[in-house]
Amino acid sequence: MAKERQSSMAGIPESTVGGYGGNPESSAGGVSNVTATEEHSRPETEHLMEAVVERENMVAAYKRIVSNRGSAGIDEMSVEDLAAHLREHWPGIKKQLLQGTYEPQPVRGVEIPKPGKKGTRRLGIPTVVDRLIEQAMLQVLHPVFDPGFSESSYGFRPGRSAHQAVLKEREHAQAGVMEQGLVSPRREGTPQGGPLSPLLSNIMLDDLDKELERRGHRFCRYADDSNFYVQSQRAGKRVLASITEFLTKRLKGKLRQIFRMARGWSMARTTEHLKPILRGWGNYLKLSEVKAAFEQLKQWLR
Repeated sequence: MAKERQSSMAGIPESTVGGYGGNPESSAGGVSNVTATEEHSRPETEHLMEAVVERENMVAAYKRIVSNRGSAGIDEMSVEDLAAHLREHWPGIKKQLLQGTYEPQPVRGVEIPKPGKKGTRRLGIPTVVDRLIEQAMLQVLHPVFDPGFSESSYGFRPGRSAHQAVLKEREHAQAGVMEQGLVSPRREGTPQGGPLSPLLSNIMLDDLDKELERRGHRFCRYADDSNFYVQSQRAGKRVLASITEFLTKRLKGKLRQIFRMARGWSMARTTEHLKPILRGWGNYLKLSEVKAAFEQLKQWLR
């Protein structure tokens, strides 16, 4: 077994980039000593990518991907085929990652049953190569972002669990802050299925967490499920309306930036810049029953 693993590691050559590495048993499942200090909380992109492709980090990511196994992506490559593929293609992949030209392949969509519920959950399965890269990125980015997340966020974080979230919810409820109403919005975040998706979801929703904290709300979030604890049903409706407005203003702010840049652009060029943002928000909120809000946003956009 040891010889077999050593042979698999040969697919990831020695890196010429030094200065990174660490404990393979870190909380994110890999290695990184990139820390999130107040003075240096966002290292430059190229330094982060150097840490991602560093040999020790890639070896730890490879071990995690192989141990997790999982289904093949659209290219039908299995984890057993990964080592041979890396031996031939890793230098080119690494060069593209460092140059910022690497493009992941489309994910393979699959439907899986929801545990104990009717219906299915849609997963996006990346290729094994993309899963390897996502895992390597996760191991570097997790210690950068996680320390800054809200104390009320419990999903997919080391040292935190669903049980802790339930206990905190009971604490909020027993404190007398909830009498008549409970607002429980559900949101669909980044595509589920890849190693990086939980971290991206927490990053996306962290602005909302911080806004709730700023307003003094008591809440508990586990992944994409948020519970807000209020004193009455009327207060719950007011909080839901204000949070909806907050999310809508963020979208309008992004669109206004494009409108300012687009002065003098053709309609076709402007539309191409708008598409990824509108599609992203549409996919993110497509399960929400807020048709009127979408109609108002469409009128505003036009």
